[in-house]
Amino acid sequence: MHRLLSCLAAVSLLAVSGCTSVFEPDEPMDVRVVDLVPAAGTGAGQAWRVTFDVDNGTDQDLLVRDMDVEMRLNGSDLGRGHTDEPFRLPPFGAARVEATIEGTWLGLAQQVLNLAERQAFDWQVRGTLTTEEGPWRFRNDGTLLDGDEDW
Repeated sequence: MHRLLSCLAAVSLLAVSGCTSVFEPDEPMDVRVVDLVPAAGTGAGQAWRVTFDVDNGTDQDLLVRDMDVEMRLNGSDLGRGHTDEPFRLPPFGAARVEATIEGTWLGLAQQVLNLAERQAFDWQVRGTLTTEEGPWRFRNDGTLLDGDEDW
């Protein structure tokens, strides 16, 4: 009986660890910021047009219906936003897409102070790509240097 319980416990543990990998996959999407420009603001805040390079690390051809993103710039919240158009990610391929990020006027004041003093811009992004196959989460960070060809 003890042997049977031990065997059941081992099988249960393997099953649970297998399920964890299904529900928490590695992040196969690589999303990088390549450009950031002010856009028309709203009454409640400032908008930014952000250009991203999105790399598909899977062997699946994906039609991305929407990309939701949260972004920080130089350690401060820049805002949240989404893409305006669906886009296709070929297997192990890439796409360059734009998103509108909306932040608050208070956040804009902090960013203006940061941008005036810097020539390097540290960014962090996280979000979700929504596809027919389901959501793909991403998280990344990097640095844009003033004078970069993409900046």
